[in-house]
Amino acid sequence: MPALGLTDHRLLTGAVEFVHACQKADIQPILGLEILLDTRKVSLLSTNTEGWSNLCRLSSAHTLQEDPNPPKTWGLLASRSKDLIALSDQQGESAAKRLKTLKDIFGNRLYLTLQAPSIASHTAWVSR
Repeated sequence: MPALGLTDHRLLTGAVEFVHACQKADIQPILGLEILLDTRKVSLLSTNTEGWSNLCRLSSAHTLQEDPNPPKTWGLLASRSKDLIALSDQQGESAAKRLKTLKDIFGNRLYLTLQAPSIASHTAWVSR
């Protein structure tokens, strides 16, 4: 495989070891971070060095907060979204609002992941 991704939750502790292992195997590493927004997971993937820098800042900010405040988290995410791709499985209550906010932040760099095929048509309709 030409590339392999690692998405750490809140911290980026596995990144250095992962990059070294990928380099040894001649595989392009894709670095990511999983964060919680309003109790829903969002995975962020770096597209370049500036994206990696934004992942580091987001990880540090989340680590330093004892009790992450969702409004601050959304604002911080918006300010650090450059050169990041977002993967989200937003569903349940308030999904439409969260998807719209993520779409406003990431534009065409937002992708939905599906956990259950039965929700695919509803999620596609909500995200337009």
